[in-house]
Amino acid sequence: MTNTSNHLKLESAQGFMRKISINVLNKDAEQTLFTLPFQGIELSREQLNDYMGAYTFESWFHQRPDGIWVPMPWIARLPKAEIAIEDEFDADGATIIVSGGEELVFEPEDRDEDDEEEAAPPVRVTSIVLGPKSGGITLLGFHLQVRPGLGKENLALQEHQFRHVTITLGKTKLTARKGKQHELPLPTQESDAELDAAVGRPPTFEGRSGAEIDAEMHARHPEASAEVMGADELQEFEQAATAQVAAFNATPGEVIDGTTPKSRRRRKGEEAH
Repeated sequence: MTNTSNHLKLESAQGFMRKISINVLNKDAEQTLFTLPFQGIELSREQLNDYMGAYTFESWFHQRPDGIWVPMPWIARLPKAEIAIEDEFDADGATIIVSGGEELVFEPEDRDEDDEEEAAPPVRVTSIVLGPKSGGITLLGFHLQVRPGLGKENLALQEHQFRHVTITLGKTKLTARKGKQHELPLPTQESDAELDAAVGRPPTFEGRSGAEIDAEMHARHPEASAEVMGADELQEFEQAATAQVAAFNATPGEVIDGTTPKSRRRRKGEEAH
């Protein structure tokens, strides 16, 4: 199994096919979509590195003193100790060999050139997972989507659920992902104004800050700002506040006379002069 230039190659791979998922597309029985879940396809060190890139095996496994390769400890912390791969591939065909050597071949249908671009691929590979195991083997699992129609391929696939089969893929390419949203630019006042005009939405209300409103009120009524507190009143207020702070900070055995602008400390029992 190799992966070069975004291609996937799978030839005579032994795998276990689980329960098939069946979907009838557009109420057309001839276009019934079978999703075949495969698991247990063994990949060697070379095959893993071919598919995932150089030194993948070395980063997923370590060798014990007895020479056995085992998965790195971090592998066990993943769900099911497997690594899910987002790759999906379209294939121009596939061959599945079932019991008795019977070959089930899935190929593109004959279509007009105008319809060829819109036609669904005959085979698609999805839901790829890789599970490193002790001994240096990585187990590959994936879903294979095919359209078997109503002929012998349909019945043979259903009869071979939960059985071992052999899979070979034709030429593959990465599936073009549709609907992937591109990164959007940050909004600006100009872009917001254009959007408001396009959809008929009133512009966003922008209120003034408290400081701006306070400055405007002082500008309109300067006499009110001057009459808030006179200089004498401000001085008396500061003196009283200072006396209260001193009283609060008095040490044990001392009291504070805070009736005068400058506080005087004295021992308890002493008379004020």
